[in-house]
Amino acid sequence: MNLKGFLATCGLFAVSINIYAVDPALGPYGGMIIGGSYLKSVNLQNLNPYFSNLYATNTTFSNYMNSIGATINGNTKYTLNYGFMGLLGAQVGYRFDEIRVELEGFYDTNPVNYVSIDSVKLTSGTIRSTKPVYVSSQTNIVAGLVNFMHDFVPPPSIDTSVVPYVGLGVGYGWVQNNLNLQINGRTVNANTLGQTKGTVAGQVIVGFAYFIDDYSYFGFDARAFSTMAIQQPYPYNNSQNTNNYTLGSVNLVFNGHFDIG
Repeated sequence: MNLKGFLATCGLFAVSINIYAVDPALGPYGGMIIGGSYLKSVNLQNLNPYFSNLYATNTTFSNYMNSIGATINGNTKYTLNYGFMGLLGAQVGYRFDEIRVELEGFYDTNPVNYVSIDSVKLTSGTIRSTKPVYVSSQTNIVAGLVNFMHDFVPPPSIDTSVVPYVGLGVGYGWVQNNLNLQINGRTVNANTLGQTKGTVAGQVIVGFAYFIDDYSYFGFDARAFSTMAIQQPYPYNNSQNTNNYTLGSVNLVFNGHFDIG
């Protein structure tokens, strides 16, 4: 396609976009969320007994720790560091003019890229990894929230289908925080931190919507979600790790009006 044809195509596309003074339909709606997410790193205070015992009893583990310069002692600090992954959710709500109230539920998972042992990284791998020791782990979050949303609907004199919005949510989140060590391709501590625990959670939402018509729209937003402190029992020595879990996500949202009349 030459430049003239490309510009003509872009012009036809621009003309076809439905730009008008939006007047969102009031009443019930529902939709879904698909997003990419990143989980803030988590410090683990009580892994020393397990790692120290493994260091003393497993030659492969101790040799590998020595080879990467990891020191295992009573002062060693451990941190789970995550990679990007995604979340999937849905919501139902009710629109009162520019105010919306909705119920949201989502599931998120983030893989552990590596465990920081002080300043040394014990990285993730696969069953085919050539590394004798690696982590194979993830943290899963399930949450249910009530969101209070405000849409900044422009006045009728402005022809636009784009509506910015902000929101606050409060609810409850459940976290399953797994830390699995693989030595020579074998899991030596399946679900060391695998017990699911829950606590109060909240989120902040900032985004904008593009209305297809007055009854449906696509949204693009950023959300910051956090739980309050969760105490997760550590089964090796009956101690506890206490952390809050902070999740950032960028999401594509679709909502459609329910016609119940």
